[in-house]
Amino acid sequence: DIHELAEDLTRSCNLSKLVKHELGDILNHDLDSLGSGTASFDAVVSFLVFLHIPDKASLLDACAKMLKRNGYLFVEDYYCRSPF
Repeated sequence: DIHELAEDLTRSCNLSKLVKHELGDILNHDLDSLGSGTASFDAVVSFLVFLHIPDKASLLDACAKMLKRNGYLFVEDYYCRSPF
């Protein structure tokens, strides 16, 4: 599981106090359940997730709600430059 691997790597690098991993549905995630509420994250990182969510406007809105002012959004994903 990639989520568990990321948590193990974070622990191995002694970054557990600085990095928090969340696994769930970003469009229906209750930020208050994280104990930090809205606008509380320095960065949101997504690997190969955005392509699976058709409602990009709601997705980006959810990410923006998580970020502190001047926070960072990093997205790694596939996109189609031209038809096959």
